[in-house]
Amino acid sequence: MDSYISNNKDNSNIKDNVSTKNRNDNHGNNNNNNNNTSNNDNDKNTKEKRKVDIDDNYANLGKDIEIFKTKLKDTERQRDVLAKKVIQLIARNNLLVQVEKQLKDNEFKLKGQILELDAKFCNERNKNEYNKNHYHDSKILCDIIDKNKEWINKFEQVQKEAKIAFIEMNEARRKHGVKEKV
Repeated sequence: MDSYISNNKDNSNIKDNVSTKNRNDNHGNNNNNNNNTSNNDNDKNTKEKRKVDIDDNYANLGKDIEIFKTKLKDTERQRDVLAKKVIQLIARNNLLVQVEKQLKDNEFKLKGQILELDAKFCNERNKNEYNKNHYHDSKILCDIIDKNKEWINKFEQVQKEAKIAFIEMNEARRKHGVKEKV
């Protein structure tokens, strides 16, 4: 790109040289062609300079063409790399679409399982509530049974004490000669 700008500068120099030559030609014409030989020399010098400038411009254009060819090759390489990335992204997208479909299928199945488990949970919760309500009743029954056992133990204890007392009373009656009570 820089050489393109320098080429444009060279082109402007050529234009300046041409306009300078035209001024010189006009100036020479005003002096009644006193300097014909110097004008011819100037024309030759100007033509040679133009030829050198044109050759330089062609050389610079050749360099610019090579630079642009290199840039074109780089751009083509980048395009190829991007094309490969696009192909990879398309493949990845297709894979993600398949994964998404599988996930949706799994989601549908899991929702069905969740509904099933929710129904089981409701049944179990109802059983637990039933048992909870009966737990209170069964707890009362257990407390009554425990009290009954306690009373039975006390009764058995009293019965043992009564037997012992009855036996002692009968022994005391025997010692004193009183008839035993059965």
